[in-house]
Formats: sequence, C-alpha cells, structure tokens
Amino acid sequence: MIIKIDMNSETALYEQLCNNIIWGIATGQLKPGEAMPTVRQLGIDLGINLHTVNKAYSILKQKGYLSAHRNKGAVVNEKQFYPVNEEFLQRIKVYLVPVISECYTRGMKHNEISEFISDIINEIENYTEEKING
Repeated sequence: MIIKIDMNSETALYEQLCNNIIWGIATGQLKPGEAMPTVRQLGIDLGINLHTVNKAYSILKQKGYLSAHRNKGAVVNEKQFYPVNEEFLQRIKVYLVPVISECYTRGMKHNEISEFISDIINEIENYTEEKING
C-alpha cells in the first residue's frame, strides 16, 4: 500500500497517516493479520518523525484497527468490521458536521452532497472489488 503524506497540508501528519491506513483497511489493501512496518521503518520511508508514526499507531490501536502482536509488532486487527456504537457516531459527527456545513455554504444541495458521498462509497467498494477479482 502506498501512503501519501502532504507535508504542506493543514491536516496533522499523524491524522494523514491514520486516514491512509484506515483507507487501506477499507479498500482491502491492508489485510486482517497483516504486519505493519515498524515505527522506525515507516518514519524513515515517509520522512517523518518516529513519534508521529507512534502516535498514529497508538490511535489506530485505541480505535481497534491495529493490535499489538508479540512477534510482528503492529498488525491489522483480525476483525473486519468495527463496532458502530454511540461513541463512534458522536466522534464521526464532529468531523461530518463542519464538512457538510461547508458544502451547504458553498451552495451544494442535499442531493449533490448525497451523490458525492455515494461516489466515495462506490470508489471504496469498486477498489475492493477490483482487488478481489484481480
């Protein structure tokens, strides 16, 4: 999986890293049980501080995407679906409300926003299907 980090982005590097890894899991690029690069190796590969990689891995472990394995280090959690509970819904709402509000202030209508979100979901599903079917 190719991880893309934008050093000029307003989004923190650890958040970008988390988002890339979650995308990789969602699209099937990262498989359950797959070992992640070591903190040191990923930091070197991406040219970012080891503490940044460690922070991202810690957050992903807390959210259940990664787990610690004695021999392999950080691995993609064996669970393929993560719980959708009230805590998750509240946390995700914090991210979605500003994004959807910005869409409205830029003149997008409900159906345009829904279609845009649907396109993103299709992109994830199509990527996953392409990987499964070769």
